[in-house]
Formats: sequence, C-alpha cells, structure tokens
Amino acid sequence: MLYTPQALRLLIETVGPEQCLFGTECPGVGSVIDPQTGETMDHIAPLIERLEWLTPADRKLIFEDNARRLFKLETP
Repeated sequence: MLYTPQALRLLIETVGPEQCLFGTECPGVGSVIDPQTGETMDHIAPLIERLEWLTPADRKLIFEDNARRLFKLETP
C-alpha cells in the first residue's frame, strides 16, 4: 500500500498541510480492494479522515483550500 498513516504523517509534518493536495490520475477506474477497510487502495480520503492528530482546519486545507488556491477557484 502506498499510503499509510505513518507515511502521511511524515509528509504532512514535513511540508505542512498547506502544501498537501491529493488526487487521482484516472478517477472512477478503481483499484484493488483493501481487505481491512473494504475501500479501494487509491481512496485515501477515509484514511486522512481517520488521522486523529489533524485539526479540522488541516483537513479543510488538504481536502479543499489547497485545490482552490492551486487552480485559482473562487471560494463560495
């Protein structure tokens, strides 16, 4: 598995949540099912949601604000 809680923690603590943005190169194609979670291996949103040490503001940066900033999208 590419994404683990330990790997995500290292990334986020190293560069900061304001520099993290996740996506997929081929949405909707799917991947191998993780037998522990029942989710596809490339579906990391639930994994990020389970990171207890992230604040709600950190999650908002990762899930929304960073993409809005990168793609110059207006905030509603």
